[in-house]
Amino acid sequence: MAAQGPMTRTVRDARIAMQVMSMGDARDPRWVDVPFDGSPLGSPIRVAIVENPAGRGVSPQVCEAVKQAGRWFENAGYVVEAVEPPNLGRVADLWADLATEYVIKSLLPDVALHGDEGIKRAVGYWYEGGSKNDAQGVFDALKEREVLARAWEPFLQAYPRRTGFSQGFGRENVC
Repeated sequence: MAAQGPMTRTVRDARIAMQVMSMGDARDPRWVDVPFDGSPLGSPIRVAIVENPAGRGVSPQVCEAVKQAGRWFENAGYVVEAVEPPNLGRVADLWADLATEYVIKSLLPDVALHGDEGIKRAVGYWYEGGSKNDAQGVFDALKEREVLARAWEPFLQAYPRRTGFSQGFGRENVC
């Protein structure tokens, strides 16, 4: 439910940034030793695009950008499928349920001390509007997160996560 990754202007820069970010650091309890380059994927490589996540709507510009990325992948020989990942709406809602107590509440003191008025207002709105779970509620949400993660594994096997980096996508200006 959390992913860290680079925001870049080119695939080349994304590859470099991912290589740097995938290096181990003893201070990072979530880091695991996984090689950046894996064995080749079978062909054809399938790419999933999500045009309207959970049916909740996106701006026309975002939708068109996702479709354009899909066309670029198709032009490069990938099989592109417009799909809806499993339980995406519930995953988003569950993140909000967990984040209110698990993340946002812990940010409140630092935001109050160091944040500008915009971030103070945004975090305050999120906290006030979010679910307030007691310890059992957080535990139940974490348990549900594991169930949802299990449902995502077949999806992630069908649409490999490393497409574009390890498989030599090669277009320099598509990010």
